[in-house]
Amino acid sequence: MERILIPYWFKWLGITLVVAGLIFTFLYDRGVSIDAPVLAVISSFLRTRYFIVFNANITDELALASYLTGLILLCISKEKTESPHLSEFRSKALLSGIILNSIFILFSIVFLFGSSFIIALILNVFSFFIFYLISFYFFKIKSKT
Repeated sequence: MERILIPYWFKWLGITLVVAGLIFTFLYDRGVSIDAPVLAVISSFLRTRYFIVFNANITDELALASYLTGLILLCISKEKTESPHLSEFRSKALLSGIILNSIFILFSIVFLFGSSFIIALILNVFSFFIFYLISFYFFKIKSKT
């Protein structure tokens, strides 16, 4: 598994992107608008249109893209000192992430409705990576005790 991991310094880029996502989320919650032209493959606000360019507030898209890219980089970056034990922890964390994310999805389907369910679907984009990272570092810390 070590061969497919990217160098350690990408972990810092991942942290930076997650922090940028937090900043964009804060700005979006405060009503700050970053308007830019965007290409929409499908746009269905008032009517459905295909392949159009229009101005839109991209603050929330910047936040989501920053979170997703940052979390992916954190998950696939090597540790500072990569040891053979870490491959086992990564495998366990992968399985734990799948199980925890599946529980999250099932809980959402059964107990959340309307806009709460839509929020859960958006969170589902990141939840696997978060569960994976929590599990990986849990196994890593647990092994040191």
